[in-house]
Amino acid sequence: IRLHNGEPTPCREGRIMSHPVNDSILETLFEEALAEIGIKEDSPFYADAEKIAGEMAMNKFLEMG
Repeated sequence: IRLHNGEPTPCREGRIMSHPVNDSILETLFEEALAEIGIKEDSPFYADAEKIAGEMAMNKFLEMG
């Protein structure tokens, strides 16, 4: 998962062991969190929303374990 500016999201910075299944779960959680935030991609705050969504995804992922 990459932020709008191409940087990795917090959930992809090596905090967990990378595995295709984990990556898929994190991507789904990231997309759900971004939808929950409900900000449009053309918003000047979209990059911030992506960072927040990455943190939300990681938190949900860690709660699953």
